[in-house]
Amino acid sequence: MKIIGIAGSLRSGAYVRRLLEASGHELPASAGFGIWEGLEEVPPFEDGPLPGPVEELCRALSAADGVLIAAPAYSDLPPQLRHALDWASRRGGAVLVDKPVGVVTACLRPYEAIWTQIELRRVLGVAGAAVHGVDLPVSPAAGRFDEAGRIADPELRDRLRPVLRHLCSPQGAPVPPSATRTVPAPGSAPVLSPASVRLPAPAGRTVPAPGSAPVPSPASVRLPAPAAPQVLARTQAG
Repeated sequence: MKIIGIAGSLRSGAYVRRLLEASGHELPASAGFGIWEGLEEVPPFEDGPLPGPVEELCRALSAADGVLIAAPAYSDLPPQLRHALDWASRRGGAVLVDKPVGVVTACLRPYEAIWTQIELRRVLGVAGAAVHGVDLPVSPAAGRFDEAGRIADPELRDRLRPVLRHLCSPQGAPVPPSATRTVPAPGSAPVLSPASVRLPAPAGRTVPAPGSAPVPSPASVRLPAPAAPQVLARTQAG
């Protein structure tokens, strides 16, 4: 497996970059991980020949088995990240079609990055990518990284693992059966069909057993005649 990482912030020492690097440490040892460094050189989308940095981006995405994007919690995507995704989705051919993409957003509080997640999913969905995302609360005062640059908080690592499983399992991670549902093993007794399940009769109503006398039809049941309506006399003032 070859995973390409893209940091959505160009600022040196940004927590998004640290989060991306720390996420790479959590990948399986069999997965190669590298961060694409050409984001700053990508121009805004326009018609015409592909610029050199865009060709490099498309080659990197095409050669990768999965893509991991880390983005800050903005109300919109950072401009350079939007430029890159616009090129990849509109002029990059099929470089992202059916490709697993993990989206990790850094924010001060949980779910603060909901708009960034929505916009990234929309843009990547247009490109045909299979997107899985999570927002991770990361702040300078929280001590989320250890001295080796790894994620120090086990809760954050637990939240990150489904995204990494998605990247390393293009066909999708297996979903365990629900605890309230029993799935029979192959070769076991078949599951009962709805027709073979007897439901209790409602209270106050008798359901005849099979083979007994038929239930009277509505036409054969005599109902009491309705009471004659009262006719109120109308008087007209003269």
